[in-house]
Amino acid sequence: MGIQVGDFVAFDALPEISDAGFINARHLDDKAGVAILLTVAKALKEGLLDRALATWPGPVTWLFPRAPDVPDWLAGSHATIALRVTAHPVCRALCSSFGSAIVSTSANPRSDPPARSAAQVARYFGDALGGIVEGELGSDPRPSEIRDLASGRVIRAG
Repeated sequence: MGIQVGDFVAFDALPEISDAGFINARHLDDKAGVAILLTVAKALKEGLLDRALATWPGPVTWLFPRAPDVPDWLAGSHATIALRVTAHPVCRALCSSFGSAIVSTSANPRSDPPARSAAQVARYFGDALGGIVEGELGSDPRPSEIRDLASGRVIRAG
């Protein structure tokens, strides 16, 4: 599948937008890219971005302080938004070919163990996926690490 344990199943961050400004399949407006840029700009202004850049690309997800314009559909009800730059060559090539960042979610339901194969991802998500990119898994069996950008605190050890 081409992911590390704890990496993400992704979807198009630059979908086709209707004349009314909605993503046709999900009725979402086209603000995700701007929201992420605002979040990164806020961290840069607060002098926090270097902390994340020191670990990227790599298996560390940082919880950035959420900028005011980040929509709930992207960050939920959280005061932070999770961002990561993967080091996995297949995922990096996918982003490079796509020409943009990819908005994504975990490759496993919250209470289930991380998927270790394309078949396991298919079992977890069935017809909800548009497709699966198969490839080599990374060598680390642990989930990616999650850290809070403001405090540096480790939320989930990797």
